[in-house]
Amino acid sequence: MRIAIPVENGEIYQHFGHAPAFRVYDVENSKVIQVQEVPATGSGHAAMAGLLADLNVGTVICGGIGFGAVSALESMNLNLIAGASGNADEAVRGFLTGKLVNNPDAFHACGCH
Repeated sequence: MRIAIPVENGEIYQHFGHAPAFRVYDVENSKVIQVQEVPATGSGHAAMAGLLADLNVGTVICGGIGFGAVSALESMNLNLIAGASGNADEAVRGFLTGKLVNNPDAFHACGCH
């Protein structure tokens, strides 16, 4: 399994569409076996979703996210866990242990995401 999180300085970046980078975790048997940080390239929701799909990401953990980005991720068949905050590594551990779940209240309709 491959998980991606938008990050800045190891913390979950709260504006998905403007994240400077993604931390990508390779997971086997519920354990992280490799971590890499990939600069976010391109602009717009479709470009971000395309980058993650090209990296073979299956799950995206993020903070706030707009409906356009949600739609772009869904079009690439990516699983979304929204509403996370804090340290990215801790969020992955929480997800892998079932403590971190999707929060639909993190979806924004403001048009800025």
